[in-house]
Amino acid sequence: LAAKLNGTAFEGGAVRCSSLAVENASSVQKFFTQKDSEVHYPVVLNGVPPEVSAEEVRAVCSKIGPVVRARPDRQTQGVFWVLFEKKLSARLASRQGVGFGPIKCKVVRVRPWQMVPGGIP
Repeated sequence: LAAKLNGTAFEGGAVRCSSLAVENASSVQKFFTQKDSEVHYPVVLNGVPPEVSAEEVRAVCSKIGPVVRARPDRQTQGVFWVLFEKKLSARLASRQGVGFGPIKCKVVRVRPWQMVPGGIP
């Protein structure tokens, strides 16, 4: 449905939608866990301006809660993966959104693979 809305005029602007490519399962598993196998809480930031670096994303997200890691998506420009140490921080980020100047990014929570029934072993 979102892909059909891409480019549609809405309240003086245009709706911008994109879909994320599925990442290699092994890279997702490594991203979701640390060496000590602690569970962390990932979110995906969509619509991050191209001039924003991983350090800036981490700094902004650290205002919400402790960040374990932040990195750009390998296949989609303007998308960052952020791992929060606490579940509450991931929830707050998805509810509040994350902003870089006048641009507010859409934040989507992702369930860690250990918590998904039948997830990656």
